[in-house]
Amino acid sequence: MAESKFSAELGAMGCSVITVKGSVNNLEDVEDAIKKASCPIRGVFHFFMVQMDSPLLDMTWKDWKDASEPKVNGTWNLHRVLHGQPLDHFWLASSVVTVAYQPGQGNYKAGCTFIESFCQYRHSLGLPAFVLSVRSIEDIGYLAENPSPLRSIKLQGLHLVREKEFLESVEASLFISTPGGRSSTSDSFENLSSGELSPWKNNGHIIMGLRSHLHLDDPKNPTNWRRDRRLVAYHNLSTGDQADTRGDSSQLKFFLQSVSEGDAIETLAKEESIDFLSMEIGTKVNEFLLRPDAPVDPDLKLSEMGLDSLTAIELRRWFG
Repeated sequence: MAESKFSAELGAMGCSVITVKGSVNNLEDVEDAIKKASCPIRGVFHFFMVQMDSPLLDMTWKDWKDASEPKVNGTWNLHRVLHGQPLDHFWLASSVVTVAYQPGQGNYKAGCTFIESFCQYRHSLGLPAFVLSVRSIEDIGYLAENPSPLRSIKLQGLHLVREKEFLESVEASLFISTPGGRSSTSDSFENLSSGELSPWKNNGHIIMGLRSHLHLDDPKNPTNWRRDRRLVAYHNLSTGDQADTRGDSSQLKFFLQSVSEGDAIETLAKEESIDFLSMEIGTKVNEFLLRPDAPVDPDLKLSEMGLDSLTAIELRRWFG
């Protein structure tokens, strides 16, 4: 249904739509799709995304391949099938997970890192390429349909963009996809070391929406890239997006100070200390689950409160 609506929308704009069943991971499927095109292909948009999130130690080999192979094998297949064909655009969708750490997405990050490097590879051959590291889009697509990963992103205090901002980024990217290196007919990396292209700079790469709701110097800011030296310029921004009242309670700060200054073992062994910490941990878990006003039942296990493996990573970080 969604596919037919999308095709109808494109048709209303004057586009001729041909739907081909197959996988970009399969070279024969890509070749078949190219052959069925009714006119010469002048551009490629590679949006394929598979999310198989889990902590790395719990991740299966299948989970790793399912998330990374569309970015790796799929990009190679498109490049090989269309090599020698004059393209205006070879557009690749990456993600800000390659810059801002996202727990449980090592497989997806590996695929995105590959295509960011592949953009430079095509430029070394004198071929057009562009990669957009997409910020989380809250009003359409995957996150709009899947509340769990959206919740995880909000927990990190990261900025969310809307469809309009994404389309503006795509439009801007189409003007800078032309490489600066010389043209080449062979698949080699010689231009990357020739001085014409820098292996440390990618002019065909834009990272969109990399910002936080709080100033990066705010101690309550949970953004994990705020200490990244590559992003030090962001500390010059006067404010974040909005005020945030999250953070440890004053009672917890006072309690931790009293523990550090006194007999920690004796203090922590007290019944009132156990009750107090149970309530504080329960309150923090509810914040992580985006239900800060929910009552805390200290008799419940963390799993019974709805804590999943990804949210558990955030809880461990808070403990640290």
